[in-house]
Amino acid sequence: MAKDQLRNPKSFEHIETRVWPVNPEGRHTIMMTFRAENGFGGLDVEQAVGFYDHESCAPTLERFKE
Repeated sequence: MAKDQLRNPKSFEHIETRVWPVNPEGRHTIMMTFRAENGFGGLDVEQAVGFYDHESCAPTLERFKE
């Protein structure tokens, strides 16, 4: 999901994924840290933040953070 939105998906390198306990709305917050190529050809460390539903496990990508 997050990899598909990168400028160069082949440059994706997973570093870490963290998951928080379910919240009152029935969703888990999830944050993935990764490296990917920026527009100048260098590698940046970024984070993708989203949620997944506790019952269905359906993911939702919320935003990218640098």
